[in-house]
Amino acid sequence: MSGFSRRDLLKAAMGSAALGLGGSTIFGFLDPKKGRAFGSSQSSADRKFVLYVHMGSADGLAAGLLQPNSVGNWPSGCFVKGQNHILGTDKKMWIDPVWDSVIPLKLGNPLMMEHHKAGAHILHHYAKPLIPLAQNLVNVTCNPRSLDHGVARIIQQCGASTNNPHWISGVAQTVRDVSAASTLVVGTDRRSNATPDVAAIKNPVGRNLSIAEFQRSLKDDVSVPMGVPKSALAAMSAVGEGMYREHFGPGFVPLQYESSYRSALSNLIEGIPGLAETDPSVISLRAALSEASNSSPLVSAANATWGTKDTAGILASDARKNVENGLVLAGALAKSGGAYGLMMNGPGGDAHFGGSQDHDSRGSAKFWLQLQLFWNWIAAQGLENNVLVIITHEFSRTPFTFGGSNLNCSITQGSATTEFNSPGTDHHPVSGLYFLSGLIKNGGRYGGVLDGYTAAGSKNLNGLPDASVAAPSTLQAVGTMLFKLFPEFTYPGQESSPRKVREMWPQFKDSDLIMPLMEV
Repeated sequence: MSGFSRRDLLKAAMGSAALGLGGSTIFGFLDPKKGRAFGSSQSSADRKFVLYVHMGSADGLAAGLLQPNSVGNWPSGCFVKGQNHILGTDKKMWIDPVWDSVIPLKLGNPLMMEHHKAGAHILHHYAKPLIPLAQNLVNVTCNPRSLDHGVARIIQQCGASTNNPHWISGVAQTVRDVSAASTLVVGTDRRSNATPDVAAIKNPVGRNLSIAEFQRSLKDDVSVPMGVPKSALAAMSAVGEGMYREHFGPGFVPLQYESSYRSALSNLIEGIPGLAETDPSVISLRAALSEASNSSPLVSAANATWGTKDTAGILASDARKNVENGLVLAGALAKSGGAYGLMMNGPGGDAHFGGSQDHDSRGSAKFWLQLQLFWNWIAAQGLENNVLVIITHEFSRTPFTFGGSNLNCSITQGSATTEFNSPGTDHHPVSGLYFLSGLIKNGGRYGGVLDGYTAAGSKNLNGLPDASVAAPSTLQAVGTMLFKLFPEFTYPGQESSPRKVREMWPQFKDSDLIMPLMEV
């Protein structure tokens, strides 16, 4: 059967109205007359929203996801195996046994040795945009649990490689307004039996949805948010509600969808009020994140943040995967109440052939600045206590990989140009994780990297790694923060039990709570 066209939607909507099904919805979209979700008593101003940013296998050191333990000092092994030196030209030689070549050791981007302290955070030059966010920011050094891209990606997004829901799906199910028939998340379709009320729209492969693409996905694309092909939905509209069970089998969707799916069609046609590029608040957010002119807020903020130190290189970096679109859609969804969460792809990439201290540092720097401006906008909307941002990657990368290329790079500081080598890197069992929320009042760092470039936990939030404390998993860190920040993850009278966390992510144990993170 052909795709479900706009005319089909209109016909189906009129049919559903004739059947008396026009008064409810399954998607949690806003009623423009009431300013709240259809069938819901929860206004968008009360709605939690989680933005999850995945930065691929970005080099955690270059990207700022991992931090040094003191100003001016990276632990040994971070950049050159067995020594703590990244500045200038070393007279020693790096011998590559695979290629049997001798490479002069001019290793490392010197601006990564320029550090700034903000509370417990120590941020290198490219992570400076995080300084104003330090009080509301928590950095955790984790054990990624896998060095396989596909496995690690799922672990960092869902807590385990089994059939867990994505963080945003689990949060949506837990914090949703129970009077609404369903709720929406965007960017991932990873759900589970524990999230029966969650509907999802996926991102296009390798990039982020724009607002316009999101709206089209509700109207013209191959599926509707609940994941049912529109061709099948058209058939259901003609045949009746029993088509759900006949076509998909028992349990494919909750039974309450059967009496309400057709009424949702009119909402799909109308879209989500306030979720449009023409909305004044969206225009202001887009303007803040864009580098359309030399006088734009992004360019002005870049010059104020970095001066003449590689600012042109940062602004010229390819903010891969439509970062601007992802942040604009996140802001619009958070403000409109159109969804409970968004997963977006951030900058960062595979660096086996060198250059991580060039492209990962610059691309991440641009993203950190856009995140700062995004957060300023969130605060201006009064949403800082509603929105939680989670940022991580699959795993970090080694200081170098034998057999990889040694990419020659350069940075400009004023009129001076500095060349450096950024060698190929391999997968390494360390990962960095950030949480940003207005609910975090005591930002800090948990864990870090020891000499030898190994991950460890901490005994407090001062960020100093302790070899006697194992580095946590992403599941432990995210589970703890959700339990700490969102009251909906607590049963009345069981304030010390993370039972609701475990209901979403069964691998989480009571002993997985990271007690220092409970002090944020």
